[in-house]
Amino acid sequence: MGCSCINSDGGFDLSIEVYDGKTLLIRDFSNWSIYDGKYEKPDVYEVMMFVPGYSTKTPFVLSLKTNDINRIKINDIMPSSQTKLWPDGIYCFKADVCDKIHTLNRGILSRSECCIMQYARTGNVEKLKLLQSLAESFKLAVVNNQIKAAMASLDILNTELSILNCNC
Repeated sequence: MGCSCINSDGGFDLSIEVYDGKTLLIRDFSNWSIYDGKYEKPDVYEVMMFVPGYSTKTPFVLSLKTNDINRIKINDIMPSSQTKLWPDGIYCFKADVCDKIHTLNRGILSRSECCIMQYARTGNVEKLKLLQSLAESFKLAVVNNQIKAAMASLDILNTELSILNCNC
């Protein structure tokens, strides 16, 4: 059996979606080195996940399958957590593969997206478009490592959502 390595040119890549606010659906799209029997794609590998406000020094360690959708429930990771939804913010993911640390950030908006879905029922299309645009702007800025722009979008989104009567 060969070893497993992620290519250094944009190789570490995860797609992350929020399902029901309580579950992260994570799919690995990493560019694994596969050639000459020397390297192969692993079935499972470990990824450290830093959750905003919870794990700044000690990450949560996830065992991610490379050929499946991984379902990560908040109660499985933080059983004593008072929160019902994944916290909004920038999540950092790190994988130590072939003696190289690969890092990426993703923006997750469980609470905000819950509030936006509730607000959609009001019929105010203009305000709904603004909220959706701010949420998308935050996520895109995070993916592109424009952290200041992402935080600015998140601050504006939080201000707009604070006015609403959201019970998420």
